[in-house]
Amino acid sequence: MKEIYIARHGITESNKRKIYMGPSNEGLAPEGRVQTENLGGAIQYLGINRIYSSPVRRALETARIISQILKIPVEIENGLAEMNLGAWTGLTEEEVSTKFPSDYHLWNTRPAELVLPERETLKEVQERALKAINYVNRKSDGSSVLIVTHVAIVRCLIIYFQHLDINLYRTIDVPNLSVFRLQLDGDESCINRVL
Repeated sequence: MKEIYIARHGITESNKRKIYMGPSNEGLAPEGRVQTENLGGAIQYLGINRIYSSPVRRALETARIISQILKIPVEIENGLAEMNLGAWTGLTEEEVSTKFPSDYHLWNTRPAELVLPERETLKEVQERALKAINYVNRKSDGSSVLIVTHVAIVRCLIIYFQHLDINLYRTIDVPNLSVFRLQLDGDESCINRVL
């Protein structure tokens, strides 16, 4: 059974301030770097042989810190990038709720139905995430792999592999630097949090 470990990047200033950053190029907060070093130490026992990262700076920074600890190079996979948020990029949750009240309500109640210009839908994000997983799986040679990505990608993968309604997206807890193990075994594939 193939194992792919999926980690959300370390904490950023925008995460702390509840700002929607999408694929913008914000780096890690200082404590995010320290927490990532700790995570690198904690996952040494998992037998990871390859690391793939989103091209977005905060994820790539996280992956590179871990790669230095595990002594494994990082490969960039564009399909792991954060969700494109269109006009919401750079706004706090409060600003979005004020400027786009009906859209924000839909996002919090039936997020799969939200369709806005220049913004990916959850279905599009999920399809992109699954293509990235399939690519990584094909290249893994049966070895354990670490993916470093973003909250939207992780949530969409959990929904898919746990056979959940995509409208449960906002209810899934994915803290910074949480790690999930995806075990690929045909119809018996499963995903669960390990750290």
